[in-house]
Amino acid sequence: MDKIEKIRGARQDRFYEQRMQRAKSQQAAADRKQLEQEIHLVKAPGALAKEKEEKLKVAVEEDQEEMQE
Repeated sequence: MDKIEKIRGARQDRFYEQRMQRAKSQQAAADRKQLEQEIHLVKAPGALAKEKEEKLKVAVEEDQEEMQE
């Protein structure tokens, strides 16, 4: 009986470990997907300011070109 319980316990442990390995890879994939979707929340404020500044420069240049025409 003791040997059966040891075998049963070992099988349960192996099953749990395998299940957790699959869950770990699935969680990593889900985290990666979420990061790709919400990257705007992760970007540094300085980088966002530079992007806005570049957009403003382009908009100002377009306005100036329209005024010259």
